Order: sequence, then C-alpha cells, then structure tokens
Amino acid sequence: MPNENDDSEFQEELVQNPQAETTKIDLDETKALVLSKVGQHRANIKKILHDQCELETDFIDECNAAKVLDFVKTHKCSVLIHDWDGFTKNENHRLHQRLAKSELAHHLIRLIYSALITSDIHALISDVYLVRVTLTASLKISISGEINSARFSLHNLPPLQSEVIAIRNKQVIYSQKKMDRIVEEGMKNYPHDPLVRLEHAFFCYRQNNLQEAEEIAVTLLKQNPRNVRVLTLIALILMKKGLLEEAGQILEQANFLAPQNSFRLVSLGEIFNAKGDKKKARDYLQESIEADPSDHEAVSSYAKFEIAEGNTGDAVRLFQRNLSDQAIAGMLNNTAVQYVKEQKNDEAIAFYQLALEALVTDHYRHAVFFNLALVYKRLKQYEKALLFLKKALELKPDFEKAIREERLIEELERFRKTELQKS
Repeated sequence: MPNENDDSEFQEELVQNPQAETTKIDLDETKALVLSKVGQHRANIKKILHDQCELETDFIDECNAAKVLDFVKTHKCSVLIHDWDGFTKNENHRLHQRLAKSELAHHLIRLIYSALITSDIHALISDVYLVRVTLTASLKISISGEINSARFSLHNLPPLQSEVIAIRNKQVIYSQKKMDRIVEEGMKNYPHDPLVRLEHAFFCYRQNNLQEAEEIAVTLLKQNPRNVRVLTLIALILMKKGLLEEAGQILEQANFLAPQNSFRLVSLGEIFNAKGDKKKARDYLQESIEADPSDHEAVSSYAKFEIAEGNTGDAVRLFQRNLSDQAIAGMLNNTAVQYVKEQKNDEAIAFYQLALEALVTDHYRHAVFFNLALVYKRLKQYEKALLFLKKALELKPDFEKAIREERLIEELERFRKTELQKS
C-alpha cells in the first residue's frame, strides 16, 4: 500500500510572515523633518535649527507615519522633531506605534518637545523601546546638545539591545528560538539590564514559569510604574491563570497610559470575548485595526471573531480592505495549518475555503487548492483531493509537488477500490 502519510508541507508557497523592510539608505545629518501644525511658529523653529544645529528643515502638518516615512526616505532626513502639543494623544501614540515597526525609523534621531513632559510620553517610550528619544520642553534649550546626545546614543546602542528592539518592534523577521537565544546571552552578559530582564520574564512566561515571570515583572514595575510593557506582561500572566477580570483592568490601565497599541487592544478584545461581552470585544478589535491596519495579527483576530459570530462576509471584506493577497494567503494558511496539527480538519477546510473567497487574484490560489487537497487526503477523501489537485495544476501546470501528490493519491484511490471489491 502507498504511504498515505507522505504529506508535503502545508505551507507550500504561502508566505508565513510579511517581509520586513530591509532597504537601508544613508540619511543626511544636515536635514531635519518637523511635525508641526501650520503657523508663524514654524519660522522660529526653522531659525533655531539653522542657527544652533546647521540643519535644513522641512515641515509636515499631519501626524501620519506613512507620510513621515515616505518623506524621510525621499529627502533622507536624519532628524525627526515632533511637536507633541500640536496633535491629539491618540494621533501622537499611533504615529510612534507605527514608526516603531519600520526599520528605517529605527535609524532616525527622534526628538519630542512639549510644554509638559507627561506620563503618557514616558509610557510610550517603554512601550515601543524608544530608548533614543530626547525630551525637551522647548527647542530653544540647547537643541544642538540634545541632538548630539541622541546621535551618540544612536551610534552606541549595545548590539544586543539593538537586536532585541528590532525584533520586538517587528522590524525584522525572526524565530522564537532565535529570540530565546538572544535573551539567554543577554542574561549572561547584562543580568541587571532592565530591558534584558524584561525579555527574560517574557521567556519565563512562554516556558510557563509564571512565578519567576511575575516576580521579575513586579520588581521592574516598582522601578518604573509607567512601564506599560511590564503591565502588559502581568496582564498576560493573569490571563493564563484565568483571572480575566484582573487582567482586563491592568490592560485598560496600560491602554490609558499608552493607547493605540494594537497587541494590547487585541488582548482586550479577546478578554471581553471570553467574558461574553461581544460588543466591547468587537469595539476593541475594531480599534486595533484602526490603530494599525497593517498589523496582520490584529486583522486575523478581528476576522476570526467575525467568523465565529457568523459574519464571514465581514471577515472577507476585512481581509481585502487591509491586506495584500500574499498576506491573506499566508495568514489563513497558517491558521489552517494549526488546525490540521490539532486534528481539526473541518476548521482547516473552512479557512482554506475562506482564503479562496478572500483572494482577489489567482497568484496564490494554486497553493490553497494544493493544501485543501492534502487535508482531504488525510481524511481519505481521495476524489475530493484529486479534484483540488487538478484545480491547482490548471493554474500552475508545472507545480511539481501537486504532480507527485496526484500520482500518489490516484494510487491510493485505486488501492481503496481494490480493497472494496475484495470485501
């Protein structure tokens, strides 16, 4: 009898992670970009930056990460100065949450100036690891010294911290094993560094060592009560213990300090969904998309919620509105693969069918057909498996894995029919 367990990889030709931005450009140390509303104060800002820092200055009046990054890339500005008081709290936090995920922004000197250095600014710094942000209440106060200090920090950040920051902000593709190795190395070399200790606490959490994770988190929170990443970790620990009410309260506290964090908003949505409060769950999940439409995990969580509520059409439109075909195929495939591993074949089939409905073009459709065939092969429904393999080969005739699987499944089907005749 042919080997019916000889499955090819279910991830066939489907991208599992979005490609992180890898293009690096040389930024011009004589150019600055200032986020500030239109007004007479701009002339004063421009004069201060020219006289004190010899910087050529441009302005943007929208707190929009995409426009900021596009301008920086085009004009090679090395300094980004943000007039915090000129925009709303949500606009400010949304900007830096999104900037943090860009490899390009990782190389910017970022300076925030505000009449009052508030708790939410400090919370934001801990939330997205803005270790090089310089805070000043006025540009007139030794701005050249502030920029030089930030530039020194930029060029002298320890490699370990730089790598952790890049990974945590999703600026690079990584494996969890790689992250764990970095944390273990960090604990050997920098055992008292708060950043490394926090990552070690997350490592303990993943290993289900909740007691040590909680002990580290509580110690770090005493050192910095506004560290929202520590608050988030404590909430995750409470969620794992089943203490949803307490976890939700802490996450809402963290969300008040540093709003527009899509991960925290998704977690809040999941908590209220588990508690049966569907309206509040949907509100938080929808807010997570508004905070960052490019966050695939947020889109996936919201879509799964709508699917569970019977709103498949809403889920499809959500995918098509926020994601590319590549991202849709990769995300739904990953979910289906997980269901296959859990022996939940009906759920896997449903997600592959959803992928076929959500995909706008045929570019990845052949791979979805192929993976559907593999699920039906596992279920010994060989006729359906062959049907989907034929669909895959119609779209991609030179698809070698599909060709091999078709031959194998035809043999399996012949063997099945022979056995039926014998009985």
